[in-house]
Amino acid sequence: MARILVVDGEDGARDACCEGLRSDGHVVIAAGKAAEALEAVRQQVPDLVVIDVGPPCKDGLGIVGELFALGREMRIVLHTAHMLYKDDFRSWLADAYVLKSGDTTALRDAVRDVLARSRRGRAEARHEVTTAA
Repeated sequence: MARILVVDGEDGARDACCEGLRSDGHVVIAAGKAAEALEAVRQQVPDLVVIDVGPPCKDGLGIVGELFALGREMRIVLHTAHMLYKDDFRSWLADAYVLKSGDTTALRDAVRDVLARSRRGRAEARHEVTTAA
């Protein structure tokens, strides 16, 4: 499946996300702070990053640009309990915006959808290159 980085300052929420994504067959790395997340990405760029953009991970939107600078192929899912971040222009860089819930189904569905769209996009790009040659 995919290599996914989960960034969430709340231990319980982070653990629940990681557990749900692992049960879907993904390799999951966890980070509690933006600095940890950036270091993990520098070591190995994941396929997708799930970021809690609300408190206590207040710098979630702030690192979106930094993540893109480290790996443009990486997909981003914003995961928050706060709708107010959806209007922030930095959130537009994300591939999905999911409201937090005690049930990780919506997050897991969004991750599955983003990864499927990403794979289709890569396949179409490869097809365009091979047919153009």
